[in-house]
Amino acid sequence: MTDAEALPRALILYVDNDEAFLQTRAEYLEQAGYQVVPAHTVEDARELFETRPVDLAILDVRMVDDDDDKDVSGIQLAKEERYAPIPKIILTDYPDYRTAREALGSVLEGMPVAVDYLDKKEGPQAMVERVQKLLVQFTPPTPQVRWTEGLSWAGLVGLLEPELDRHVEARIWELKRLLGRCFPHARQVILGPRYMDRPGSICLAYEEIRGDRGRTRGVVVYAGREAGEREADRYEQFAPGDPDPGQLLREEMQRSVHYVMALYRPIGAQRDVLRPLRTAMPRLSPAQVAQVVERLFTTTLAGWHARGRRRTEMADPVTFFLGPKEALQGLRARITALDRALDHAGLGRLALEGAALLLREPGGRSTRLPLPWEAWQRKAFRPLDEMLVAHIHGQVDLDRVVVGRQGRTWLLDFTQARADFVVLDYVHLEGAFRDLLTDLTLLERVDFESDLQVLAETQAEDGIDLHLAWEEEAADTDTGERTVSASPSWEQSLAGILSVRRACRQRLGLTLQDYLAVLYGDALKRLWRYDPEALYTTDELLAFAHLVVLLALTGQVLSSRVQSEESPEEALQQSLWLDAATRQLWVLGRPVVLTPQEYTLLDHLLQRRGQVCTPEELTFLLEGQGYAYEKLTDEHRIRSAINRLRRKIEPDPAKPRFLRTVRGHGYRLVTD
Repeated sequence: MTDAEALPRALILYVDNDEAFLQTRAEYLEQAGYQVVPAHTVEDARELFETRPVDLAILDVRMVDDDDDKDVSGIQLAKEERYAPIPKIILTDYPDYRTAREALGSVLEGMPVAVDYLDKKEGPQAMVERVQKLLVQFTPPTPQVRWTEGLSWAGLVGLLEPELDRHVEARIWELKRLLGRCFPHARQVILGPRYMDRPGSICLAYEEIRGDRGRTRGVVVYAGREAGEREADRYEQFAPGDPDPGQLLREEMQRSVHYVMALYRPIGAQRDVLRPLRTAMPRLSPAQVAQVVERLFTTTLAGWHARGRRRTEMADPVTFFLGPKEALQGLRARITALDRALDHAGLGRLALEGAALLLREPGGRSTRLPLPWEAWQRKAFRPLDEMLVAHIHGQVDLDRVVVGRQGRTWLLDFTQARADFVVLDYVHLEGAFRDLLTDLTLLERVDFESDLQVLAETQAEDGIDLHLAWEEEAADTDTGERTVSASPSWEQSLAGILSVRRACRQRLGLTLQDYLAVLYGDALKRLWRYDPEALYTTDELLAFAHLVVLLALTGQVLSSRVQSEESPEEALQQSLWLDAATRQLWVLGRPVVLTPQEYTLLDHLLQRRGQVCTPEELTFLLEGQGYAYEKLTDEHRIRSAINRLRRKIEPDPAKPRFLRTVRGHGYRLVTD
C-alpha cells in the first residue's frame, strides 16, 4: 500500500450555526465520498482545526447572529493566521460585494483567506462540485516514501512532539500532506539519513525520484510551527540567499496547522553525499580537517560575514558574555560543586588549594594549574576596539556543518542567525572541536591545552602552518617518537582548533591575545550553565571540567600580559631567568607563560643546573615521595612534560640549547 492509499478520505470541516442546513449539506458531501465533521460555533471549529486532519473547511459568514449584517465571525475565523494553510470556502445566505472582497481579497502565507465563495442558494450539487475541484487543486497526492535509519511517520511525530499522547494519526496526516505539497511531481521520496535534530525540529537528507525526469537531492527540515516560523524568519533576514557554492538555498516551504516543512538545495553539491562534520570526522586526517575549516570560512561563511558589516567595540569579554551582575563567587561556587560531582563519579578532583587549582585523577596522578579566575580578578580584560559585526550563523558546530567531496561545506539550522560579532562563529567552532575529546581523562585534557597553547603561540608569532605540521612538533626531540596521545580525536581537535585560529587571524586580523579574551568569556558562559542540582553523564562532567582547565590556562596567558612590557634588568642579562616573586619566566628577554607544573619542573632543573635529573626523581618531584612509580608509564609522561617545556623555552626544540637529554640517565639544564 502506498502512502497515498494509506491517507484517509478527504475530511471536510463544515462550520455553520444553522444545524438543520448543516446536516442536510453534510449528507450530500458524505454521499459523495467525503468525511464531514460539523461545528456549530467558532470555538468548536478551532478545536477541530487543532485536533482533526482537515483537508478543506466550509465556513458560514455569520456564526453568531444570522440577523446581524455586521456579523462576519466566519471570515474572522478564516483570517486567523494559524489556520491559513487550510483552504476554505466562505458560505453565506447574504452574499454581497463587501463580504466577497473581504473573503477573497486578502492573502495569508501564500493562501487566500478563502479559495472560493459560495451562496447557499446555489444548492448542494454546486457545493459538491466546488469541493471536488478545490481538493484536486489544493491537496496533491502524497508520493511513496522510503525511510532510512529506521525512521517512520510515527517516529517523526515523536521527535517533533515527544510529549504528544493524543491525535498522533492527525499529526501524521499533516506531515504527509506537507510532503505532497512540497513534492507534487515525485513518484518516490527517500527521507534520510538524519543530519541533526533539536527540540521541535529535525533535518534530513532527501532524494526525490521523478521517473524519467531523474533525481534531485537536498535537505528537508520538518519543524513545529513556532520553531519553523522562527527559522524561516531568521533565514530570510540573515542568510546570504545567493546561488553561490557553499550556500543552502531554500526552494520550497509549506505550512500546516502544527508544522512547517522546508526544502533546501545545497549549491555546488552536485552529486555529493553530504554528511554532518561530526559523522565525517573519523574518516578525516588532520590535514583534511584543516581543509574543511578553511573552506567553511573562505566560502560558506564568507557570504554571511560580508553582509551588514560594521566595526564597533565589544565590551570586555566577561561583561559581554555574562553581563555586569555576575561575580567571581559564582565561578568559585560552580567549580566547588563540579569538584564534588567529579569525585562522586570517580573521575578525579578539582580542588582549590591556596593560590592554585589541584587536579588529581583516581590513580594518583596530579598537577597544579593557576586559579581559573586569575585573569578576571586581575582585570586582564579591556574593551576590544573595532571588532567586526556582520551577519553570523550563530551556532557553527560539528552537527550543523555538513561536508561533501574535497572538503566542501554547507550550514544547517538558521534559528540563531543574527547580526553580531563575527568572531563568535570562530569561537563556537573551536568549542565544538574541543567537545570531541570525550576519550581523554582529566589530566590528558591539561596536556592537550598545554600543547595547543604552545603551538598556537608559535603559529601566531611565526605565521607558519602548524595545523599541517603539528605531528612533527609533537614528536620527541631526541627520538622522533610521539609524545602526545595517538587518539584520533586529539589529532583532529588540535588540527581543527589551530585552523580556526589561523582563519580568524587571516580574515579578521584579530591578535591571539584578543581572540583568547573572547574565548575566555565564551568558556565562562558555558561553565555558567553547570547546574549543581542537575545530574550529568561522565562525558558532560569531564566537558565542564575541561572548561575549568581552559579558563585556567587561557587566563594565565591573559594575566601575563597585564605585567609591564618592559623586561626586568635580570631578564636582559641572563639567557634564562625565573622570577620567583611573580613565577614569570624570561627566555632571551622574552616573557614565557608556564603552568604551575612546568614552573615546578623548571625551578628544580635550574637549582640543579648542570646536573642530571632522572625521570624517577622528576616524577617524585611532581607527584610526591609516596607516589607508586611505574617506569614505562612515568618515563613517557616525564618525556612528554620535557618536550612541552622545550617547545616553550628553546629557540629550536629540535636542537635543544638549554634542556638537554643525557641518554639512558635523564635530563640536564644548562644556561651558557
